[in-house]
Amino acid sequence: MSSLLTGITTITTISAVTLSDDFSLQDLIDHTRDLGTWINAWLPRNLFVRCLFYTGVTVAAVRALPLLLRRTALFEGCTSQCFFFHKATSHPELLEMKQELLKDIGAEAPLIDGKLVVLELGCGSGTNLGYVPEGSVYIGVDPDITEKEKLELNFVGNEKFTYDRFLCSTPCELYSIADESVSVVISIHGLCSYFNLSASLHEVLRVLAPGGKFYFLEHVPTRRRWSYTWFTQLNFRLQNVWWGCYYGNVEGAVRGAHFRGGVRCQYREISLAGAEHFIGPMRVYTPHVYGVATK
Repeated sequence: MSSLLTGITTITTISAVTLSDDFSLQDLIDHTRDLGTWINAWLPRNLFVRCLFYTGVTVAAVRALPLLLRRTALFEGCTSQCFFFHKATSHPELLEMKQELLKDIGAEAPLIDGKLVVLELGCGSGTNLGYVPEGSVYIGVDPDITEKEKLELNFVGNEKFTYDRFLCSTPCELYSIADESVSVVISIHGLCSYFNLSASLHEVLRVLAPGGKFYFLEHVPTRRRWSYTWFTQLNFRLQNVWWGCYYGNVEGAVRGAHFRGGVRCQYREISLAGAEHFIGPMRVYTPHVYGVATK
């Protein structure tokens, strides 16, 4: 009973010390050691059970490092790099893929009332507007309301496009857009922030007019199992979830979404040459798929 009270007291003390203003690292170390001593006293004498327990604790501690270090300069830097990568990456190979993907955007897409209507998922501040053909009607969708003002600055005095609206929403909640009212949907790193890919693609199909095009470029799990990239993605999977990034099998989801006009898709892993910021958690973003699907 006394050992139990000692353990409870130690846990309470650690919580109090962690939350107090006069936090001392030495205090935390001392109380953590006391807690370890208490746990060790409660463990069975069986050596196998002890080894199993300590192995599990070690693995859990290592996996929790990104959470414990999330306020440090390293992970704050990775967080800002992650945001920049999704919204406006300048990696040469990604720019090459975007150019290849969007060079003939809307060439065979249906017109809505005589105009090409373009809807972009995860539009950010309008980084991809340069690929939108002149005379198009543009709709931007992004869950971050702070991007609205930045996006609208692109249309001040701009007569090339007709700015329809900005939706502060997710790809799976395009309820304010009518059925079959869009010619083209663009998603450049716009789907990975949402766990339910099928719901997002269902909405894409709903708003696209017959013959409409869905252009996508998304980072995905690597196809090279047991490679260094594969282990990196496995190791930092939880960290990316904390960042709100659920990269999944986009190609499989698109092919299974009943785009009756067909799906053309390519897989490519971008190189790390000249991309020094692709270190640690950022390395998970090197594998990509890009292509076009037709309704």
